[in-house]
Amino acid sequence: MGYIENIDIEILNLIKTYFQSPIFDHIFLYFTRIGDKGAVWISIAIVLLFKKENRKKGAMVLLVLLLGFLLGELILKPLIGRARPFIKYEEFTTIIEVNTRNSFPSGHTTSSFAAAGILFNRLEKFNWGFFVLAGGIAFSRLYYFLHYPSDIVGGIGLGLFCAWLVLKFEKINIY
Repeated sequence: MGYIENIDIEILNLIKTYFQSPIFDHIFLYFTRIGDKGAVWISIAIVLLFKKENRKKGAMVLLVLLLGFLLGELILKPLIGRARPFIKYEEFTTIIEVNTRNSFPSGHTTSSFAAAGILFNRLEKFNWGFFVLAGGIAFSRLYYFLHYPSDIVGGIGLGLFCAWLVLKFEKINIY
């Protein structure tokens, strides 16, 4: 086991020992579910599309979600092929069904931080709240042992990179 994976396992063991509880089971199930397939972020984008002055913002959120999906789910996950913690280690179990065995990077985290990066930069109200929501979704993936902490860090990095890229393209009037 490598150095990073050792740290990952230690953090997951801390979550298992100190955070697991029936109350948190309900709270983090909610966070994981609203993050499924980017549902909360797509919903926010659709709401933004209804007002003419927010359409570009909504389109940017949809674009960044697509970019994160292409890079994370279609390129990096199959390329890296890292098994999820609950698959590799019997001491970690989950109640969540997943459609891929691969864990790096976290797709929920990528989409959440990609969308939050756009919304933070383009909306004046509640902008920090988007990062709080993204953080809750990301932590829920650790809570249910679907990802290692380094998967979450990778998802945050990829998501923020995608947001930066979309914002850069906007500044040079690509769209």
